[in-house]
Amino acid sequence: MNGEFQNGKIPLLTKVIITMSPLINDIKIIKSFISKGVTIFRINFSHGSAEEHKKVIENLRKASKDLDKVITICLDTKGQEFRISLIDSSEINVKKNDTLTFSRKKQSNSIFVPIKDFTVLKTGMKFYLDDGMLTLEVVELGYDHIKGKALNSHRLKNNKKANFPGIEFPDDNLNNENKKDILFGVQNNIDVIFASFILSKENVLKIKEIADGIPVYSKIEAVKAIDNIDDIIDISDGIMVARGDLGVETGFIEMFGVQKDVSNKCIKKFKPVICATQMLESMTSSTIPLRSEISDIGNAVLDEYDALMLSGETAVGSNPLLCADYMMEIINNAEKYVESTGTGCKCPFIGKNKSTCIILETNDLKTINWLYQMRLGVITYVFSSNCKLLSVINLYRGMIPLIKKTESVTDLANRLKAEFGYKRVLLFYFAKDSECLKKIEVF
Repeated sequence: MNGEFQNGKIPLLTKVIITMSPLINDIKIIKSFISKGVTIFRINFSHGSAEEHKKVIENLRKASKDLDKVITICLDTKGQEFRISLIDSSEINVKKNDTLTFSRKKQSNSIFVPIKDFTVLKTGMKFYLDDGMLTLEVVELGYDHIKGKALNSHRLKNNKKANFPGIEFPDDNLNNENKKDILFGVQNNIDVIFASFILSKENVLKIKEIADGIPVYSKIEAVKAIDNIDDIIDISDGIMVARGDLGVETGFIEMFGVQKDVSNKCIKKFKPVICATQMLESMTSSTIPLRSEISDIGNAVLDEYDALMLSGETAVGSNPLLCADYMMEIINNAEKYVESTGTGCKCPFIGKNKSTCIILETNDLKTINWLYQMRLGVITYVFSSNCKLLSVINLYRGMIPLIKKTESVTDLANRLKAEFGYKRVLLFYFAKDSECLKKIEVF
């Protein structure tokens, strides 16, 4: 069976992305993820060194080769973000009404923040640390420092993000560090770039100039990005709704509507969209998810996201493999619900997803995109000898990459019917260089 399918389970329409780290950079763990059906891996360049990232890439490639499976490796850039450095300890216990000093210099009795000029801030404004877990108010303002009064208590750890909603810093999205990271991705044959803190289409174009054709998925996590969302979607290869910073920037309550608007626009414009942040946050330490997390994942499936992402849950959590298990089971249950309502498949001729599948044999991305834009709601096996192409479309909802070697498409159709019990397998043929569907062959 070439290691393509496991346990006779029909693949999910909705993909799962897991975040790697040195803690889970182990061949056995990686192979366990792949065997479960998780084949999309994110490397977060906000943490770790180039050497560590290279080791992760090497192990991912080895596991992929050993299992003969297509995987997708995604580089998540640091972008224009501000992370604090605690100078005197690795964490501090902040109490309500405490006053903290923040400086652009690394010195004792202060918290380092890499902001060149603090006067762009305003006295009395609120800012946030650690995905909004700690709220502070600016009570003193200087060129090289600020003082902030804590409006709640929180245990603050090192290297957490700082957010300053409504403040536009000088556009430095593609600074030297980010350029270096993207070029590292090009040199190491990364499949997709997740570009952080994209604010405009110009940000995307600058990245594409040096990305050497690697698809760029723009992360939406700032108010300015929402203001420019249509242009950003149009120029990007895909979108990620990064709810951590986005929730802080827009306000937690408003984020729900913003998230819905972004995902709906992506679907209307036929662009892949990823939902990220805190999808199974409780399982960073717990062995079972919260009921609200189950509903969050289920509703993301109903909203037809292409992929859902696990972040700290797998990168630093206690139960990374268990998180993947729960994520996939919740998705599976939600997709079964959609099917039971009769709203899953968009084409009456095709029938139900669990009883019918599509095979598309092609090496042409345009042809795949034409079929993807139909959003038929049925598993489509993309049969191709172009492994790089397969790694790219692995992020598309319902598109399952299969490497073409010696097996004929007819043999593949028969194998799929035997493996999954499909009642019908449909072979789609497009006219050359055309989005016109020329023929459908039924098995």
